[in-house]
Amino acid sequence: MQNTSVSAWLGDNYEIISRIHANDQVSVSQACDKANKSLFYLKTFKTSNESRYNTLQRGIELSQSLSRATKALPIIGKFNDKSENHLAYALPQGISLEQLLNERKGFEEQDVLKLAHTVTATLAYAKKRFGAFHGDLKPSNIIEYDQQFRLSDWEIGALLAQSGELALRAHSYNDLLYLPPERIAIAEGVSTQVDFFKADVYSLGLILLRMLGVSNERAKRLSIRVL
Repeated sequence: MQNTSVSAWLGDNYEIISRIHANDQVSVSQACDKANKSLFYLKTFKTSNESRYNTLQRGIELSQSLSRATKALPIIGKFNDKSENHLAYALPQGISLEQLLNERKGFEEQDVLKLAHTVTATLAYAKKRFGAFHGDLKPSNIIEYDQQFRLSDWEIGALLAQSGELALRAHSYNDLLYLPPERIAIAEGVSTQVDFFKADVYSLGLILLRMLGVSNERAKRLSIRVL
């Protein structure tokens, strides 16, 4: 337990430049490190649910472990205060694949293959070493950083690993365009079995199609046909 508040931690370390996303529980911001003036993504969580807090913390710890062995995006700074169920972490700022997709009509084959290898290797390592999956794979969670594609936002997968209502509603950051049909069914309240690792592979397939210049709608039709 830390004696400082999350607002004091943020104030001591980071200057908020702009808010990217915010709701009652989660805030994502662009921030600047006061010490070296580097730009970062800053994500903060506040929850009154102790189980959710503990699960989020495990997800963040998973990110730290994965970044040492794979192409997961490293966490630069972390704050947690169990007395207030408040967590925050900072990620180095790169360019999201979503931004690159909006700027380009297509990618070179070598870039598509590089991303496919990076993501599949990271997913396979997470499953083998930790029995974990990502759970929220989409272009905005793939960051080009240090001339490499890296995965971010593993805490949603940790939440989805839980059963019950929490798992069914832990979709606040999911883009429905990249969800497999069974995940959409669960989000709509339909009871069905989901292999979350295969769901990640399905989402990756849609992302690769987008990189090859296939539209979201056509990519979705092609993936369903393959299934």
